Amino acid sequence: MMKSITCICVLLWSTAICAHDPEQEAAAKEKDAKENAVAKAARRFRIDTYERYRLQREIYNTRRARGNQMIESWEASAQTQDDLDQAVNWLDRVRMLDQVAAFPSMPELPIQVKTVADDAAVSEELESATGND
Repeated sequence: MMKSITCICVLLWSTAICAHDPEQEAAAKEKDAKENAVAKAARRFRIDTYERYRLQREIYNTRRARGNQMIESWEASAQTQDDLDQAVNWLDRVRMLDQVAAFPSMPELPIQVKTVADDAAVSEELESATGND
């Protein structure tokens, strides 16, 4: 009888220690989702950059360095939803510009270098790259 009481007490104690805080779990899942979104966008960026510029090493190295700056800026930021959107949008925007123009200039880095993305300038650059007025 004493052994079973001891086992129950140990079981209850270990359950209390291992109990998860739902708020902490939700925050961890949100952080993982943000990191995954940026990681996926960065991976697409790296693959596309390699496929397009692998034979032009100077351009390739410059673009990869700029992409790495974007990732480092994201990691150093507060990683808010706005920062997430800016990081993913920047990586996707560069990929899109690469598809419509030969050697397009890269947009400004939005996080820490520039707090608000200048969407009007990017839209104008995209329009001029595609020839739409």
